[in-house]
Amino acid sequence: MLECAQSWLGAALPLLSNQPLPTVKAAIRLLRHIFSGATDVSEFQRQLAQATRAGYPCQPMPLYPTLHRALYGALSNLALKYLNGSAPSPTPQALVDTSSGLYAVLHLTGGKVGATNLWRKSLDDTLGFAWGAFSQMRTTYPDHGSKSSFRDHSKEDPIIAVPLALDRLRAAVHVLGHLLRATTSRPVSLPIDEQIEGHVDQAVRSLEESVIPALWMEGCKLLGSLAESGRYHLTPHLHQLISYLSYHLEQPRSPTFRLAFLRTATLLLVHCYQLHDTVLSSRLTKAILPSLTVVLATQSQVQGDVEQTAGRSRSRKAKKRARGYEGDEVFKVSREIICPSTEDGEVLLAALDAVEIILMKTYLAPPVYSIASRILLSIYISWPNLPPAVLSPDLVMHGKMHLKLQEICSQLASGTTSTLSKSLGLVINTLPGNATGVRNLMVQREIDLFLHPRVPPLVRSLPHVEKLSLFRAEESQEEVDARHTLGLGTTDEISHPGPLEAASGGIPTTQETPSEPFGMPSRAHEPALPVWQHQLQPVQPSFQSPVTNTSAFLPTSNVPKPQLPVPQQSQNIAPVPSPPSSLPNTLPSSMSASMSADSHVAAAPRSPPAPGEVPMNEDDDEPMPTINMDSDSD
Repeated sequence: MLECAQSWLGAALPLLSNQPLPTVKAAIRLLRHIFSGATDVSEFQRQLAQATRAGYPCQPMPLYPTLHRALYGALSNLALKYLNGSAPSPTPQALVDTSSGLYAVLHLTGGKVGATNLWRKSLDDTLGFAWGAFSQMRTTYPDHGSKSSFRDHSKEDPIIAVPLALDRLRAAVHVLGHLLRATTSRPVSLPIDEQIEGHVDQAVRSLEESVIPALWMEGCKLLGSLAESGRYHLTPHLHQLISYLSYHLEQPRSPTFRLAFLRTATLLLVHCYQLHDTVLSSRLTKAILPSLTVVLATQSQVQGDVEQTAGRSRSRKAKKRARGYEGDEVFKVSREIICPSTEDGEVLLAALDAVEIILMKTYLAPPVYSIASRILLSIYISWPNLPPAVLSPDLVMHGKMHLKLQEICSQLASGTTSTLSKSLGLVINTLPGNATGVRNLMVQREIDLFLHPRVPPLVRSLPHVEKLSLFRAEESQEEVDARHTLGLGTTDEISHPGPLEAASGGIPTTQETPSEPFGMPSRAHEPALPVWQHQLQPVQPSFQSPVTNTSAFLPTSNVPKPQLPVPQQSQNIAPVPSPPSSLPNTLPSSMSASMSADSHVAAAPRSPPAPGEVPMNEDDDEPMPTINMDSDSD
């Protein structure tokens, strides 16, 4: 190499021009080997390589960067000539790769200090070139704020302009790839961040960010006014607006902003056409439900009530042992207020309004619809256990939410085919004493539900909410996942079950001391019906059915033992027809004989027991002893 390189260079350099392509390639390979093969010999570089580098500048440039500083402009123009794109036929891929490789090493001519600045300048210029090509292919699309210093291409023929812009974008991508793989002597900064035009003052930036919440509030006000005025003309933009509101409701906002977003979403759903997107409506419902679940009892509260109830039946040693594990919770005798401020209470009311309109005017996924209905029913069931002072300092808030819950639950009952007949008390409770205007129309609708239900109402004191078919079906896996996502649990998920759960079948036993529900009632195990019977205060019927299986639904301390009716009472009661399947399975022979002999005694209907009902004691089915009238005994 040291002896023959001089002669090799003299023979190879003339071959770079006016020669066939194979000869030029062979000469280039030989020159590259000569310039890079003896870099450790300084005398060879000084006498041979540096003296000949001007005729062969590309590959030796990383080896001799400062020697090519005078050729920076010429080499840059040469590389950009093949990177500017061509149309209608694109630039060959091999030529683009070679030109981008040459352009990516030109920054080395700046030396150790200036190479970093030249590299960043090349990167910024290439990014601007790429944005210009991209914008030229998106002239009919909305502009998202990207600005470029390139000239307007709107007057050019799109048949030529679009392929040319695509070829330029491909070349810019190749150049960026080579620039990112290039080596520099010092660290460089990559422009991977939010695009900022020019210098930004941090003080001004912080002040502008501080007014963003105020912009949210003003935007909600404007959008609410626009929804009330424009009404159905706003429907084409409903999907996008609900998406924005759902995103904000999913974030941990303060009650003030959450209230504004809830009211705006309600106004949009009320004044626009129905939202047919199941995914979007389900997302909005999931974002609103956490505002309502704060009313439900937590797991620690339920476990405390269960342990307190179970402690009454423990022995003295067990109580002493349990007392030894008590901590600071024994000093906490009061519950925290759920809605400490007025805005928190308004958020609850606004969330109820939003969920009501969502259930009425949108299409929800079945798991989301079921979980929303169960949450509302759980809140309504546990509402009598919640003192007004614990809910809010404003005691009127308790009554307002109670009325709203009654209305929503009555709508849920009216939307099913088998539960409206058992929701007579719920419909009656929703009727106000005096109503005018729009409320009067709602009263007429509720009276129509009362007079013309799906099934004739059964006039008896049955729990109307717990008997909804929503609690009879098994919970699907999708509903379980949605419930766990919302952080909700059921009563059967408590690790230490109390006396509310029976040992045999998992059916709750009759307990006179109520306990707060843990999240919501389970679908597989219904809540103990007698627990809520004396709290919901259903409307009592004017008369009692002669033979009715109601002892399983009422506390034993409040319900008298069933007795056979006397003929005088049964004559005033019109017989109610019932199918043969609703009659008792077995009748005593003496009772059958007495009923057949006495034809004026009407047989009262017996409804089929629900899956969650507690069966009657077998002692009630025992035959009545016959009375011997000929006996002389008293």
